[in-house]
Parts: sequence; C-alpha cells; structure tokens
Amino acid sequence: MTPTQSLNPSTASNLLAAQLLAYTVRQLFPTAVLVQGGLHSIGFYYDFIFEQPLNTPILELIDRALRTLIKEDQPLRFRSMMRENAQIFLDKQKEPFLAFFAGESPFNIIDLIEVNQTFLPCSELPFSSTGESGVIKLLTYQPHTIAMGQEMVDVVRIVGVSQPDLKALKCFLKSYDGLLKKRDHRLLGPRQELFTFCENEGESGYIWRRRGRTLVDRLTDWLDTNKPWAEEKIVTPPFFSSPKPLDDPPPCESWLLQGHLSLFEQLTLEEKALPYRLNEQGFIFQSCPESLEWGLLGSHVNWVDQTTIFSLLNQVVPELISSLQFIEQMFRIFCFEGCWHLVSSRKKASRAGREIEGLELLKSGIAEATLHFPLSSEIEEEEGCNGSCLELRVKDEIGRSWTLSKIEIIRHDSQTQKVVDSQGKKQRGVFLSRQVLSFSRLIALLIEKNCGALPLWLADEHVRVIAIGKANHRYAESIQKRLQSSGFRSICDASEAPLAVKIHEAERCGVPFLMFIGDQERIKEGISLRAMCRKEKNQYMNLEVFVETYYRQTQSPTSTSDS
Repeated sequence: MTPTQSLNPSTASNLLAAQLLAYTVRQLFPTAVLVQGGLHSIGFYYDFIFEQPLNTPILELIDRALRTLIKEDQPLRFRSMMRENAQIFLDKQKEPFLAFFAGESPFNIIDLIEVNQTFLPCSELPFSSTGESGVIKLLTYQPHTIAMGQEMVDVVRIVGVSQPDLKALKCFLKSYDGLLKKRDHRLLGPRQELFTFCENEGESGYIWRRRGRTLVDRLTDWLDTNKPWAEEKIVTPPFFSSPKPLDDPPPCESWLLQGHLSLFEQLTLEEKALPYRLNEQGFIFQSCPESLEWGLLGSHVNWVDQTTIFSLLNQVVPELISSLQFIEQMFRIFCFEGCWHLVSSRKKASRAGREIEGLELLKSGIAEATLHFPLSSEIEEEEGCNGSCLELRVKDEIGRSWTLSKIEIIRHDSQTQKVVDSQGKKQRGVFLSRQVLSFSRLIALLIEKNCGALPLWLADEHVRVIAIGKANHRYAESIQKRLQSSGFRSICDASEAPLAVKIHEAERCGVPFLMFIGDQERIKEGISLRAMCRKEKNQYMNLEVFVETYYRQTQSPTSTSDS
C-alpha cells in the first residue's frame, strides 16, 4: 500500500505475486476475508480469514490456480485515489480489512491494482499483465496474529516466493529445503541446548540456556578485547524512563539509548574529553512483522552491543571511518556476504534539514573509508528511525538480508551546542549511536551457515573423547586431560552407552571433533579423529599432531585476522 519510487525486479515481482494470491483466493473461496499482504523475508505473503481450516491439499489447489492465472497473462490496471475515497471504495467492495488499512495509511494517495474488476491496495508496479510476475511457488501457511487498531486479529498467513524463471526457482527451493532440514537454527539451537523457544516469554519468545549464555559471553569478551576505542561501560535498568523529556525522543524500542542521552544531558564536557562514548550490552526492542516465524532472526528482542557517542561536528567523520573499518574487519572474520544500506526516517517533515545533514555526514564517512562490502545505490525510508542511519545487512543461506550492525546520527540540534573549544567558541555537538553487533542474529546466522558447527574458538566444547570398552577408559581420560592442558575444551565419555548413542549425543551438542579411543589407539598410543563438519571416515593420528594443527583455531581471532 505504500508508494514506491524505484523497485528492483525481485521486489516488484513479489509485490505483484502477493496481490495475485489474494485475487486467486477470492475466486476460489468467495467467503474468505482478505486482510493484508506484501513483502516477506522469503518473498511475499498474504493474510486471510477462512471459514474452513486450511490444509496442504487446499494450499496446493491455490498454488495450481495461481499458476493458471499467471499463464493466462490477464491484463492489469492501476488507479490512484485519495486515502479517504479509497477507504470508502474498498468498504463498498465489502473488504473491511483492506478499507481499514487504507484509512490508516500515512500516505494521502492510495494505489489500487485491478485484476478482472477486483481491486486491491498495491503500489503501482511496472507490469501490465499477470504473466509478468515471474515463476511463483507457495511455500507454507501458518496461524498469525496482527494488530488492527487496539484489537488483535487471528489470521492465516500464506507465504510464497516469486523467481524470474524456473531454474532460479529450483535453485531457491533447493536452498530453502536444505535450510529447513539441515541448517535451521530454530531446530539446531535448542538441540544443542543454546536457547529454548518459549511462548510464555511473550514477544521475546526465547531464553538463553547455559551453553548459549556462555557463547554470548565469549563473543562479548572477544568484541571488547578488539575494540579500538576507549568506552565507559554502564548498565541501564530495563524499561528506563528519562527523568525529563528529550528533544525528539527516540522510540521506546531502545531504553538503552534513552538512558545514554539522559546521562549526556547531565555531563559537563570539555573539548579535550571528546569524543565521549558510553557502551553497554543489553536488550533492545524492535518491530518485526514476521516475529517468531524466524526464531532469533525475527524476534522482537535482540541482545546488542550499543555505544552512544558525543562528539564535535568535525570529529564525526573520523569516528565513522573507524567504526566502519572495525565492523567490516569483524564480519570478514565470519566470511559473510553483506551490503551497506543508507536509511532515513519516513516521518521527517519537522527535521528534514537534520536528516539531510545526517545523510551527508554518513556519505562523507563512507567516501573516506575503504569498504569491503558494497554500498546500496538507493537511500531507503523506514518507520521508527531515530535519525539518518547506515546499516550492514548480512545474507543468510537462502539470500535474505538481516541487519547486524548500524550507525545512526541521532540528533544535532541547538541543545547540543554546549561545547566550548580552547578559543572560547561554541562548537556544534553531534550524537551517534553505534550498534556494532546483534549477538542474537549473529549466533543464528553462524548456526545456519555451518549446519550447527560453530567456529572452533566459539564452541562450548572442542573435543569429545569417546572410550570404546572398559579397558580403554584410563587411556581415554589421559587423552582428555592432555587436551585440557593444551587449551582445548573437552570432556571424556566413558559411559556404558552404545557407541551409536555416544556419537548421536555428541552430534546433538554440535561438538566439532570426536576422538575415539579403542584397543588399537591405546596400543599404538594414538587417536582416531572424526571432524563432525566433514562427516568423513575416522583418521588415525598422533595427539600432538592434532594439537599443533588445530590449537590456533581455538583462540579468539583479532579484528585484523584474515580468517
């Protein structure tokens, strides 16, 4: 329903596919209620209220009818209306939900797409017929809850994807199927006892377990060790409320930022003390329309490393350069694919000048920094931005992008012009907010990238020593002690359980290496090694060779590491 200035072909195709799905359901099930639809992290979605329960055969029926509609290549028309007129028009068409959301739109003009005299709210797209939507496949359906004013409405969400051709669709479906079966962090994380999804936790939906909390702490220590800046560590109590109103206060999604800004208001700073940085790790809330549909990636709550920086105007660009370089060095260690995106607030009429100046500052930092990840050519507009923003979005295993780092120009107004330089002149002050890392999303992406096998330096347990037979218990325990003394996190499984059970338990926990100690290993004073990530046959070797080969990988890398 929102206007679009320039859409890439994939976005446009998926937007059209969502409306064609709504039209198809309306033709097959005249009593179904159309609620809303649009882009999904996979492709597209549409929400419905059905009289009858939706099941797999019905989904397949809708899928076939949708493909037929595309093959018929029926004409499309677009028309625009004033918001109030569109609301009245859709209400007369007996589409109460579509009428409601049209009336709630922040835009004065509403675009409608017409398919065979059926009108649906949709941004005007560069298509003239249904056949231009690409090759479509419906993937899944699930119950969902959406907000309609003050009420929550239960709907069924159908999700699908549009690809330019059949070859691209087959490639995507192969990756998608592999994600769900072998890589999905929603299955692997709880299996490895890293976290648990819990409906009783409300919108956060997950809780860290001991292994997961240890993993977060290990990442936090690594991050703090490698940061090139001096930062004051603070702790903001949850649901912080500022003691006095702030000019252009940030949204309630981040009480961390509110607390930082409030503290800055009380500081007396001289030029020599700047830039001044407040840092903490904590939870932030953010809007995510797909919520727990994608586990940690789509949760409303993220555990982040956040720093608020107060600097002079002429210090902003050097601060941006150092931030960009550090963030890039950090993510290159994990070998992710990513892209930088410039983002500004959609609702900015009262502060358009500051938004433009903030974007210019970000552009200056980008121009002077040497970037490894490319910069998107378009400037995006989003709801809820605190100011001009630069985001690093990392791709997952099926090509979706997730924001892991961002830098925002929060505000630079008259209240911040309080710093006096050595010549007694007032200097312009600028607030920056730097989220170096979203720990929750990083952990989810690492799990999926490596099919559950974390990088060795992050693994809770490096090696599981498995004794085969009672006669080999003592030798297996000696191997485990030698590993520990060499810096490897390891345990020895000398239980009486069958070997297959021991291997399954180690795989469930995501242990990178298994060492089997049987009669031959004890007699030859060696080990049989299996790397879980490669699933290859056991390899006989000397323990010292293993230590020499893999010890370096157990150590936390520096931000300047090449791997």
